[in-house]
Order: sequence, then C-alpha cells, then structure tokens
Amino acid sequence: MKHLVLVFFIATNTLTFSQDSLTFKAEESALRTRNITLDFGFSDFNSSLKENTNTKLFSNRSFNGYFFQRLNPNAKHIEFRVGFGISCENYSFKKDVVISPLSDSTIFNLGNSIGNDSINFRKSKLSLNHFDIPLEVVFQSKNKTGALKLILGTRVGWVFDAHTKRVIDINGSIVKEKTKADINLNRFRYGLSARVMYKGVNLFYFQSLSPLFKNEKGPDLTTCTGGISISIQ
Repeated sequence: MKHLVLVFFIATNTLTFSQDSLTFKAEESALRTRNITLDFGFSDFNSSLKENTNTKLFSNRSFNGYFFQRLNPNAKHIEFRVGFGISCENYSFKKDVVISPLSDSTIFNLGNSIGNDSINFRKSKLSLNHFDIPLEVVFQSKNKTGALKLILGTRVGWVFDAHTKRVIDINGSIVKEKTKADINLNRFRYGLSARVMYKGVNLFYFQSLSPLFKNEKGPDLTTCTGGISISIQ
C-alpha cells in the first residue's frame, strides 16, 4: 500500500504542476479547479454469511487517494467534478478463516489443521487494490471555502491487485504466507458514495453495488467503506 500511495502523489503532483503557466494568476486560477482528496477509513463486508466472514472492523483499514477536476468552476451552489485515483482495502478476519479457491468457486472455511499438525492463525486477511474513477455532484450552502457541502456520487473501478495474507503458528513455528492466486474475484466494481464536508474535512461512505465474486463463483458479498477524509486544494 505504501508504494501505491507514493505513486499516487507523484502522478498527481506531476499532472498538476508539470506545465508552466503564462502568468501566476492563470496558474492560481487553474489550481482552484482541482483538488486532492485523501480518505482514511475502515472497510467491511455486507453479507448474511457472518459465521465465516466476520472481520475485525478496526483492522479493516482502507485508504483512497483521488485527484479531482471541477467541470463547472464558476458554479455557486452545484458543482460537478470527475477524478481518478486508487483505493486500497484490507479485510482482516476474526477467526481461523481460509479463503479457498476451488476449480469453479471460492469458499470461506475454518482451517485449524494441516495433516497431523495443529495450527493457530495469528492473522488472516484479504487485500484489494483498485483503480477508481469517481464522478461527484457537490451541493454547497454558499460559494465560500467554509461552506457546508453535501457530495453525492458514483464510482467505477478495476481491481488491479488482490492477495491473501496469513500469519500462522504451526506447532510453535511462525509461517507467513502471501498468495496472489485467482480467487474468482469480480475485477470490475461500481457503487455509490456520499460525503459531508466542512472546511476541507469530511465524512465519507461508499457502498459497492457489484458483487465481490463472479456470478455463482463465490459467496454473495458486497463491500462498503467509511471514515474521514481531507481535501487539499
């Protein structure tokens, strides 16, 4: 995740500042139409299969980094903006959960033995990294920096990296496993987002409407994330 965040900052700063403006005034005006939004929150599953998909909420950390461009910079109360960026989500399981990709489906089950050896799962998680394109509508009470803003939007994305990670204790020996096997994920996702912003600090929520796994290739799960974010303009 650290490498992805670094790449995001380099890319956005390059796009924002790489071209020389004819005058300082023109450059300042252009920057006012753009901003970077950084989301820090938690992710979880929406599922009725709670027995094997219970997660540790405060270990399910997520990060989003988006570069936005205003489409109607002269608007006073309703603003449209489009962006791009990355979303990094972690799902850490409470129990000794194993995500097992079979030939035609993926299942969540409990694993506590390997042959005649007893094992203890110290950590088991799923990590998903997306490239996202958000589109948002901003409603603001007044055309000032300190305005209260309600932001509604939609987001489409593509999973460019996914892996499982386990830290297990096998008869007293610690083993770390990181696997990038195909677990029948639905690589394309879409959903709805909402933000409430005041002076650059806001609360956000995103609900995915697309299933986590391909049709009939895994449990019926969707994901959601929420937390706090800051905007840099």
